[in-house]
Amino acid sequence: MKTPYLKTPLCVLLSVILSMCRARKIQDLAPYLAETEHLDFRHPVFDRVLAEVTEAGISLPQKMEALFYFVRDSLPFAAGDEDVSFKASEVLTKRRGFCYLKAMVYVAFCRKLGVPARLALERFYIRAHLPDAFHHYHGIAAVWYGGRWIYMDTVSNRDSWHNFWAKKKAAPFKPPVFQLDDHVSIDSAYIAELKFEDYETNDLPSLWLKHIRDYLETGKWPD
Repeated sequence: MKTPYLKTPLCVLLSVILSMCRARKIQDLAPYLAETEHLDFRHPVFDRVLAEVTEAGISLPQKMEALFYFVRDSLPFAAGDEDVSFKASEVLTKRRGFCYLKAMVYVAFCRKLGVPARLALERFYIRAHLPDAFHHYHGIAAVWYGGRWIYMDTVSNRDSWHNFWAKKKAAPFKPPVFQLDDHVSIDSAYIAELKFEDYETNDLPSLWLKHIRDYLETGKWPD
């Protein structure tokens, strides 16, 4: 007769523990929803582009997908002095930029939509350059969806691949395709030893800021 009375407190305790875990997770993710100095998604340009790129009534994943392809294909890959910006709103206004900047724009858009997002890094070798290939460092976005972080390359389309990483290689290239079931990255047919790296910040990483400032001073990106 004692069993029913023992089960009830245990269930309540487990429920409380799960609620505390969920609350802690929400608290941990809060910084990745915030507007920051460099991820300034409350700037009016974000509202204008959001209305331009997405349709009323579509789902959150559909909005994320539309913005992914906008950032990937409608912001040309560029890395000249006039293209360097320190704020996502500046990049979006200019509508061009390199990997760090395009990732900033997508992260800012996701936060505007209420999706936790942060900046991250990919490291990989280009297979076509082996055995003399060197590590490439590539700025990307990471979004929290479905209870986990999903890494998203919002940069690598055919133009960026052929014009920047594989200038002398005319091989066909299939750019990453949006999805929320797995990471979105360049296919392993083109790259090797892919690794993702995170930063302990909810804003633009200090290393990225240093790289941008160094480029403006020297005209060269770090190896």
